Amino acid sequence: MDPFLDSHEDLEKSIKLFNRDMESKSVQKASIFVLMDKREEFLTQMHGLKDKLSFFESNIINIKFYKDDVPIKIDSNGRPEDRPNQTVVVIRYKLSILPSTKLKTQIVSQEWVLQNEKWYVIPNLDQFIN
Repeated sequence: MDPFLDSHEDLEKSIKLFNRDMESKSVQKASIFVLMDKREEFLTQMHGLKDKLSFFESNIINIKFYKDDVPIKIDSNGRPEDRPNQTVVVIRYKLSILPSTKLKTQIVSQEWVLQNEKWYVIPNLDQFIN
C-alpha cells in the first residue's frame, strides 16, 4: 500500500462526503469533516443558514495542493509530486439564498488540512452570504 496514494484518495472521499452532507443539510454528518477547533462555529452557522440555503448543483473546478504553505507541482497523471498537508478546493455551486428565489452561481474555496493522517476542512460559510 502506498500511504501517499491512500492520503490522496482519503482527501477526495472527504471532499465528496463533506459537500454531499452539507448540501443535503445533514449538518451533524458534515461536521465530522470539520477541523475540531472550527466545528462548533460551523454547527452554529449552518443551523442559521440551513433553512435559507438551497443547493442545486456543485462541481469541483480546481484543486491546489500545498506542503507547509508552498504550492506542489502536479505530475502528468494529475497527482501532486509531493505529499500535501494542505489543499484548496474551488467549487462552483448553483444555489439560492432566501429571501431570494433566484438561482445563482457561487464560486467558493474550501481549505483542507491534513492532521493525524486525516483530512479536515476549515469552513468559511461567510462566502455563501457575502
